[in-house]
This record gives sequence, structure tokens and C-alpha cells, in this order.
Amino acid sequence: MHFDVIVPARNEARTIAAVVRSACAAPGVGDVVVVDDGSTDDTAARARAAGARVIATSSAGDKGRAL
Repeated sequence: MHFDVIVPARNEARTIAAVVRSACAAPGVGDVVVVDDGSTDDTAARARAAGARVIATSSAGDKGRAL
């Protein structure tokens, strides 16, 4: 079975690469998508570098809206 992982994130530059790498390594995972919810750090760049597809929003909202 194949499934995708969606990770909502805001200002998680310190940890996002490890989260993405762990998700990518899990059995059955297809795409890892990080929804960058208005981060002001380099969360999106680090997520991309770790192998995630990134969707960025222009302003911070809440986790429910990001998903």
C-alpha cells in the first residue's frame, strides 16, 4: 500500500529536515508534503532539501487551515 504524508509546519527550521527524512524512510510512503504556514525562518528550504514537496502560505493561520 502507498500513502502520502502531509506535515503542517511553521518556523520549524531546526527540526523539519529530520521529520521529512523520517517520513520518507517509512515503509509505504510516497510523497511527503510540507505545508509551510507562514514561516519566517527557512523551514521551506530545509524541507525541500530533505526531499519534501513544499506548499507555502503567505500568512500564518492555524493547523486546520494548513491541512
